[in-house]
Amino acid sequence: MRLLFRFIFLYSFSCIQHFHCGQTSDFRIQEVERLFQSARISSDVSLLMRAYSLVNKRLRQSPDEISTCIWKGKLENSLHAYEFAIETLKTCYRLNPDPEIQGQIAEVYLHQDRIAEARKALELSSKTKIRFLYHAREALLSKKMGQLDASHAQWDMALDSYDRMDPEPPAWVLVEIGDLYRLQGKEAQATANYQKSLGLVPRYGPALRGLKALRSQGRSQSGSKSVRLPVKSSEQ
Repeated sequence: MRLLFRFIFLYSFSCIQHFHCGQTSDFRIQEVERLFQSARISSDVSLLMRAYSLVNKRLRQSPDEISTCIWKGKLENSLHAYEFAIETLKTCYRLNPDPEIQGQIAEVYLHQDRIAEARKALELSSKTKIRFLYHAREALLSKKMGQLDASHAQWDMALDSYDRMDPEPPAWVLVEIGDLYRLQGKEAQATANYQKSLGLVPRYGPALRGLKALRSQGRSQSGSKSVRLPVKSSEQ
């Protein structure tokens, strides 16, 4: 509990020190890396907090940026905010089911001596990753070829694999499935998948674009259904 209060205090202090949390600025991942490496050498926690302030500002602007999301989890781990780190890295994993992220989750568990959970994170990732990616790629290929039913079937198999790693599918997969439903004219199912994606990653760009396309598609269809009556000529 004391570590949590220390984390919150240092974050608040770093926001004041580094201009202001809400202030926009050019984001450079190299600056985050430099601060991180300097903090490791000097053991200066304030450097970590400056880096943490930068990644948080960036994520407010681009919440689906995977590299920044990973850096946030890495910094939280370094700041001993382990529960924050696990939640952040799980969000990253939903964006992109990369086994390296599972490795970082396992590292956080190890810092807490949660050996069984660390082992499970590594084992599940290594066993199911290849199968998931195979079916995901087949689904994307089928969609590109216009074979929407076949793409649905491949996503079902991909999600069956992914469910063994995490019961919540990645946000980008939900968007892909939502896009399939949208192309098939199934508005309710498309909307449900886009909304579920936003539930995992708020303000997720692809999901918001999918909803916008769905609304435009609905307006276009309603417009095409309207019938224009012929205008009677005054001339006989």
